[in-house]
Amino acid sequence: MKFLLTAVAFLFSLTGLSAAQTTGTVFGPEVDPEGREFEYRIAAEFEQSGDDASLSHRLHYQQALTDTLRWRALISYDDPIGGDLELDHIQGELLWQIIGRTPSGYSSGLRFDARISEGDNGPHEIGVNWTNQWVLNDQWRVRALLLLDRDVGPQSNDDWIVETRASVRRSLDNGLTVSVESFNEFGGLDAGFGGFDDQNHQLGPVLGGDLGANLEWSAGVLFGVSDSAPDQDFMLRLTRPL
Repeated sequence: MKFLLTAVAFLFSLTGLSAAQTTGTVFGPEVDPEGREFEYRIAAEFEQSGDDASLSHRLHYQQALTDTLRWRALISYDDPIGGDLELDHIQGELLWQIIGRTPSGYSSGLRFDARISEGDNGPHEIGVNWTNQWVLNDQWRVRALLLLDRDVGPQSNDDWIVETRASVRRSLDNGLTVSVESFNEFGGLDAGFGGFDDQNHQLGPVLGGDLGANLEWSAGVLFGVSDSAPDQDFMLRLTRPL
């Protein structure tokens, strides 16, 4: 626990002028047929240096249906500076593992998403995501994702937004994991992607470990590497397999 608090304090100290809130991850394709899980995530946004943080909270529960199918339900809240906690959206997801882990360590899956936004927070959304994973050995794991999202309903722009995510993770001998994660939003298929600095590209480190009592944690910060990306983006995740 002491290490977790130290890591969280360090990562908060890295966040400076502006950070966009995200509770997304570089998620994998594999389904544990016996798996059930509850997870809490928090993300922090700093409008200006020295400001209090505006927070985003997310809770989800997931459970396998079969050896290759898993559903997840989540709820997300905004916690603005000086304001009240308010519902942002609810979402349902279905992960389908289309390729089990091969002798080379490769596996693949498709995840289908449906999001209902609350009030004036934006249009509803559907998504189709392709996730790939390579377990190279006991220490190294690589993931690469392609995401397609489209607004539906009021205020929708009728365009598919293209995103990618990737991560490289190493398991350490002391039980901790260290990763480098990349989040990239290119723009709409119809509208065109534009130049690199018109897109949203972020890259940063993530630390993770076991808290005991069947509780796992991870904390990370993403740094903007394109002009349109936020400067920093901090997130903490707490997971409890059931």
